[in-house]
Amino acid sequence: MSASGLGGLKRGGQTGWQMFCWPLLMALVNAVGLVAALVGDGWYDLVSWGTLGVTLVVIVAAWRGWLARSHAGSSPAMVAPDATTTHSQGAGRAIKTRDGRSLFLMERGTRQDGEPIIVFEAGMAAPCSSWGLVQPALPETVHAVVYDRAGLGRSEPDPEPRTVARMADDLDDLLDALGDGPFILVATSGGALIVRERAKRHPERIAGMVLVDPTDEGCEPVFSPGFRRLEKGAHHASVLLARFGLLERLYNSFLLRLPPDSQSDFRKEGFTTGAMRTRGAELKGMVAAMNGLRGQIEAPSDMPVTVISGALADRGMAPTLRATANAAHARRAALSTSGRHVIAERSGHMVPFIEPELIVAEIMRLHGGAISGGPEARA
Repeated sequence: MSASGLGGLKRGGQTGWQMFCWPLLMALVNAVGLVAALVGDGWYDLVSWGTLGVTLVVIVAAWRGWLARSHAGSSPAMVAPDATTTHSQGAGRAIKTRDGRSLFLMERGTRQDGEPIIVFEAGMAAPCSSWGLVQPALPETVHAVVYDRAGLGRSEPDPEPRTVARMADDLDDLLDALGDGPFILVATSGGALIVRERAKRHPERIAGMVLVDPTDEGCEPVFSPGFRRLEKGAHHASVLLARFGLLERLYNSFLLRLPPDSQSDFRKEGFTTGAMRTRGAELKGMVAAMNGLRGQIEAPSDMPVTVISGALADRGMAPTLRATANAAHARRAALSTSGRHVIAERSGHMVPFIEPELIVAEIMRLHGGAISGGPEARA
């Protein structure tokens, strides 16, 4: 049967090609391993064992996925939350950017005039539901906002390159739509580059920042050719796994920690091929920004900044890289006269999923300082 014939078959909403391409790929991988085992030793053995390992990983991933589906049952259809929909992350609405694109946000809590608004910036290619354990844990007396960057979740894609400056423009537009501020910006991973750019442009509107295991140009090993190759390889692997519906499985242990509504949103929005396209565009923009920031001498600031570092070396981060990253985080915090470096002792990179309470505590510390005019607030 031809590929077009396979594409014409359908079962359970899938085309024939979607049904059979993964088994065919596995058959090809195993055939390569079998031939390598028969041909010789040394490198041939490594190839043979490697192909066996790939097969075992796929089997385990499929088994875990089957278990998750059997426990979860059927999922309700996703509806964009609005003022009449109860959602743990609040009511949803859209704002327009300066060039007319729609950005989706969710907000909860109220505030008194003059109190800071908390605005969350997710990591690279992550939807706003990635803050599902942090934002809802803030008191109802705090106005807390999460949003989907362009091309993620329920926000329209951006036809322009996703440079950090461009992403900071979108954040500018979001803050303008929320009012005069002041704002406390909370970001994790690559999102830290965006909020730092935004704070540099208009520091008078920012009451403080909480940077959670941030990407930082002070971590020199990330500029090595080997790390960049690993980064590109990880991206291509993510695209491939998303194409076959397997990427979600790698994050299942983290997703299961989220509230049911945020978990459902993340599963539906976070692993699509569209999200992976945006991931590639954001990766390119963030790497370019890091290259531009490398070696620059940054002046000290009186803006209150808390930098939270994961203590553990986890997926994709060797102990030496973790130590170097945390040293860069300490230097970042020291640039602020009200800086603070906090270690998340039980976490690796995924602090918002493992120790959300630590992030909440640091947000509230800055929030209280901004209201009282204490040492955490701008002098």
